[in-house]
Amino acid sequence: MKNEEQIKAKIGEIEKDSRYQSGLIKPATIIENAPLALIQLSMEAKVEALSWVLENEKRVEKGGKDD
Repeated sequence: MKNEEQIKAKIGEIEKDSRYQSGLIKPATIIENAPLALIQLSMEAKVEALSWVLENEKRVEKGGKDD
């Protein structure tokens, strides 16, 4: 398991990627640019998964239930 700093660094790395940034403003569509759309989708999924890990780690440390 990666530690919190490594997870936050990975999230930051993804968020700095120009392909991800363009997706926040105007995401690519499958019709316009399928490869970029898939890359953006993958990046968003990674950010969401890593954020979920951070949230659940804090919940477990506090002794809360694991959803």
